[in-house]
Amino acid sequence: MNKPLPVTIFAAAPGTSGKAQLERLTNDCGGLRVAAITPWNPSKRVAARSGLSLLPTTPRLKKLGQGCSCCTVRWDILKKVRRLAEQNLADHVVIQVPPQSDLDSLSKTFTVADGNGDILVDIAQIEQVVTMVDGPSLLETLRSDSAAVLMERVGIANKVWVDGANKLDDAEAVSVVRTIQSMNPGAFLHKGDEGSIPISKLMNNGSDVETGDRPEAGSVASSSDQSDSLSQSY
Repeated sequence: MNKPLPVTIFAAAPGTSGKAQLERLTNDCGGLRVAAITPWNPSKRVAARSGLSLLPTTPRLKKLGQGCSCCTVRWDILKKVRRLAEQNLADHVVIQVPPQSDLDSLSKTFTVADGNGDILVDIAQIEQVVTMVDGPSLLETLRSDSAAVLMERVGIANKVWVDGANKLDDAEAVSVVRTIQSMNPGAFLHKGDEGSIPISKLMNNGSDVETGDRPEAGSVASSSDQSDSLSQSY
C-alpha cells in the first residue's frame, strides 16, 4: 500500500492577507511535485514564478453520512485531494485557508466517509498545520473582534509563521513569542520578513529549532531562546 499523500494546511490568521500569501509562495523543494490548492485564481505570472501546481477552488460544502451537520465536509477539497492522490499527481499538497474560513469542515473532510464508505485519510493525511500571524499587529488583533479566530488558528498550529518579524525590536519580539507560546506552548516559530514563502519552510524537512517537528510537551525552547532566534536574520 502506498504511503498516504502528505498535506500541509497553511492557514492565514486575522491580520494577514491570505491572497498575498499566494503571491509569495515559491517551490524550492528540489524537484518535489507540490500542488497548492488555493481559494484564489492565480495570475499566469504568479503561476510561472512560483514553480507550483496551483489549483484554484471554490468552497463547496456537502453533508455526508446521515446528512447531519457534524458530517459536513469541504467537497471541493475532497475531490481535488483524492484525484491528486489516486492519480499520483503530487508528492505534497498545501491547502491555503483564508482568515475567516471554517477549519472544522476542512478537518472532517479527511475523516468522514463518503457515500461509498471511502475515507480520504486512507490516501491523504494532514501532516501539519502552519498558521501565519502578522507579528507587528498581533497584540492589536488580540484586542479586536478577531481575537477568538486568531487564538483558534494559533492554538491548532504545529508551526506559527510570524510575518514581519524583521520589523520587531527585541522587546517586541519577546512579547510576541510569549503571547504565541501562551496560546500554544508546543508550536515551533518561524520568522518571516514579508518576502517569499518557500514551500520547504512549510514542510517537515528543516533541521533547526524553527523548522523541526512539533515537540513533546515541555521540550519546546524557552521564550527567551525563541525570541532570540526570532529577532535574528535567517
